[in-house]
Amino acid sequence: MNTVTYRLLSLLKKTIQLHQLFRASVVTVAWVLSATASLNAVAQPSSIQTVNTPSISTTQSVQSVTVLSIVQVCTKMARGGGCQLLFVPTQNELTPAGNIHATCAPGWLAYLSVEQGTVEQGGVNRGEAVVCGYADAASALKAVIGACNEQNLGMCSQASRIDMQWAFWPEKSTLLATLPLNQAVDMRSFERFQICQSTVPIVASSTCSTQASHAARLAGFK
Repeated sequence: MNTVTYRLLSLLKKTIQLHQLFRASVVTVAWVLSATASLNAVAQPSSIQTVNTPSISTTQSVQSVTVLSIVQVCTKMARGGGCQLLFVPTQNELTPAGNIHATCAPGWLAYLSVEQGTVEQGGVNRGEAVVCGYADAASALKAVIGACNEQNLGMCSQASRIDMQWAFWPEKSTLLATLPLNQAVDMRSFERFQICQSTVPIVASSTCSTQASHAARLAGFK
């Protein structure tokens, strides 16, 4: 083999080795790129589909509270005028029209209106009182007589005629939803209502039942 031939064979061998080395490099690069792409696919967070949910209101409904007040309401007439103590329910901190004498706690209410004397005797004196928030009816009746005496110089215990009414004001009841608001309420609208309208000494009648007349006597009337 001459020198030229030997050199050609050597060059061909190196060319084949370079070609094989190039192909291996290409495979390696392709593998690296593939691995990198796989890693990127793993590292890249998948898109999250969000679902819009309606917001839930946490506002708590405020229950309306009925408040009972004793209010003095005065009226003007062509000849003078007059004032009267009345029970007035309100809600949501509304202030009733008139002069508020008291705000009532749940319990027994009592109203007393009296007359003393006659026209023939020289005139009729009148007085009234209202109380509320007592634990029992008997206590409310005694309290209203005491309040009437205090406001009218003691004349109520000496009355010749009485109109005494009492009832129960509950803390919670379906009754409260039926009452007209911000206006005077007749005591007949309240629970366990009783009335005694009578001359003194007390006489049981259609306007003062046997039970009511007994309660009036125990409270202090004859």
